[in-house]
Amino acid sequence: MNFKKMLLSALFAGAVVAQVGAQCPSPVSSLVISTGYDPGSSSVLNPTAGNPLPDPMWRLMQSPAPPPPWNVTIGGPAWVIAKYSSWDAAGSTSQYINAFNTSSSVLDNWNSGTIPYIFEREFCICDPNGLGTSYNVNFDLRLHADNWAEVELVDNGGTVITNLLSQPFSYTTANFLNPTNNANVNQSLTPGTYTLRLYLRNKSVAMGVALDGTISSPGLLSDAGCNPEGTIVGVKYNDCDQSGTISAGDPFVQGINIELKDGSGTVVQTATTDQYGVYFFNNVTPGTYTVEEVLTAGWTAVSPASGIHTGVSVVAAGVTTLDFLNYNPDECGSQGGPCEGFVTFNGEMRQCGGQFIADLSNIPGGQQVVSTLWTFGDQTSSNELNPYHYYEVPGNYTVCLEVLTFDGEQCCTYEHCVSITIEEACEEACEFNAEVLVNYNERDCTYDFVAAVNYAGVPVTNWFWDFGDGTSGIGSTISGHQFPGPGTYNVCVTLFGVAVEGRDCCFETFCVKVDVDCNPCEGGGKAKREAVEEPGNSMMFYPNPSDGEFTLQLELADEAPVAIEIIDLKGAVLYQEDLGVVNAGSNNFRIGAELPSGMYIAKVTAGEEQMNHRLMIK
Repeated sequence: MNFKKMLLSALFAGAVVAQVGAQCPSPVSSLVISTGYDPGSSSVLNPTAGNPLPDPMWRLMQSPAPPPPWNVTIGGPAWVIAKYSSWDAAGSTSQYINAFNTSSSVLDNWNSGTIPYIFEREFCICDPNGLGTSYNVNFDLRLHADNWAEVELVDNGGTVITNLLSQPFSYTTANFLNPTNNANVNQSLTPGTYTLRLYLRNKSVAMGVALDGTISSPGLLSDAGCNPEGTIVGVKYNDCDQSGTISAGDPFVQGINIELKDGSGTVVQTATTDQYGVYFFNNVTPGTYTVEEVLTAGWTAVSPASGIHTGVSVVAAGVTTLDFLNYNPDECGSQGGPCEGFVTFNGEMRQCGGQFIADLSNIPGGQQVVSTLWTFGDQTSSNELNPYHYYEVPGNYTVCLEVLTFDGEQCCTYEHCVSITIEEACEEACEFNAEVLVNYNERDCTYDFVAAVNYAGVPVTNWFWDFGDGTSGIGSTISGHQFPGPGTYNVCVTLFGVAVEGRDCCFETFCVKVDVDCNPCEGGGKAKREAVEEPGNSMMFYPNPSDGEFTLQLELADEAPVAIEIIDLKGAVLYQEDLGVVNAGSNNFRIGAELPSGMYIAKVTAGEEQMNHRLMIK
């Protein structure tokens, strides 16, 4: 596809064409080509949510401008992101790589007028005898992407030799669940350095790409390329448990300068750790170096204890990994009482807020979490484990997580606070038209809520619920909410919108009053919307579940115009029918709705009254 090639002429201007007689270190007959696979150690990188690792073999070469507070390391390692339940593996050895340390959507670059992500990986065809002979090279690859990816074979001058394979350019929200795209291609190539160039586009969904397979030739391949220079890459961590080893909960340290010094002690390159603690030095001439961190007040070096890696050997086309572990108690989770361990958290933030994700992995086994409490620095709080929060006013805020645990004998309190900066507030200009639908479950005194969006000027990105009883929730649909007891509760949902450039930009709140007459310990009772004035109406559906063909049995106290809508769990109206003016008394209507299997909300409007009921299509 031509639309993906949008800026590479500048990137590769002046590149040197592969030379005949190229020499490679340690040539082999077959290379493992995989995202998330480290051929140097012959092991699969296995990141966790709190401790992802960079893949030294793949680099990010192009990215659209990221929304705040994200940044990208152009020319640096791609991020390896962990598999989870909705992402299947493209091959036996692959993880997924991304431009960002997240499995969530960061921006939408699906349109052909936007810039694609580009990842690259070099390899070399060697010519130990200097004969300049062409060799047959076999590419056996499997590709999986969300939403679209393509792999090209490129020579050292930036010229595309062939398109090796590509995902179909069609949008679904679950491309990872589709069959992989396979390619087995033979290509005659002269000795020199070549590149696998991988393009990626996504559409407001979890983004990432996996490539798995082999490159084979008669004993004339080298893994990293014929590049006469090498690379140094590493991550700086806060070693909160002072173990001297990297733990899953060790936070990344941003903004620390790392210096590369030659044998005479002269600084030849300086790098600064990014928001994920990553630094890298490219184009390092082979030799022996010293890599030293510049410690700031409050930090103590743990590993290496001097804060200096000495005798660092850099080889042609090699990748050297050097991490730094420091300790700063002010940046680690605190604890109360004779308790061990700590808590941390991170955030997937956008323009005016985002999701805060708790990391409880460093709480010792045997301690059960009793409660979590978040305070966001703006007089609001949440007891959700991983809450979403957005700010109405720009400024600096201190976000704190407090976790209470119990081990059978004593309670422990852990707390961790982080300062964040909100540069722009969410603007109330979404032009949403929505309503809150309420369904009461008499059997267990619980309630279902749906944010039914009738119109949205921009896509809805997040839903935040306040139930008026001190609790909150997220998502377009809430099932089985239980109020603490009888009373009137003001239930509100705040919808957040996203602009074309991929940044949260606005929000709007919709509320409904719910009268609760039941006790959750006793069951039974009723709930009604404040707008309901005629309590004599009722409805039921049978069969339920159904195949989409069902009967609506409607009991009306008075004659009224009636209409039915069937709404999915994202608030979209998928079926609607005007049933006309219906007489008082019992009425039956046969409804035929061709809908996919799943859970829906049926909304029946009778005059001024609205009634809602869960509907299952099998």
